[in-house]
Amino acid sequence: MPSAEQTAARDPVGWIVGGALALVVLTIALLVAVVPFVSAGFDGFRPHHTASSTAEQVLDGVTVRYSGEGWTFVLDSPQDCPAAKVVVGFADRAGGESIDVLTDTAPLVAGIPYRYAPAPGSSEHPFAHIDEIVCHAM
Repeated sequence: MPSAEQTAARDPVGWIVGGALALVVLTIALLVAVVPFVSAGFDGFRPHHTASSTAEQVLDGVTVRYSGEGWTFVLDSPQDCPAAKVVVGFADRAGGESIDVLTDTAPLVAGIPYRYAPAPGSSEHPFAHIDEIVCHAM
């Protein structure tokens, strides 16, 4: 008659259940260790694009507000500016000086807020802000 140790060594169900339980425990341990690390500010999981400042500003009569989403800004002009020049500065930190810039145009209509966002590949720097707006009123 085989001993209890020999029977346990040949019992595949016990090994499968034990292995599954070990895998579940390991997964839970990893989640407990990784989730606080990610929520504490590991930059690899944060959105790449954000505004350099959330302050409202007025440039050439156009009110500029950060929308709260990526590099998107809300531009509100009191006059029609069908080809307003928009100069976007990009920085490595919030409130930082412009490292590179993008000059673009935006069709602004008096009293109608316009959502403006530079293309996602416009810069390798994570922070954007509006440096200048020139309203070419017609």
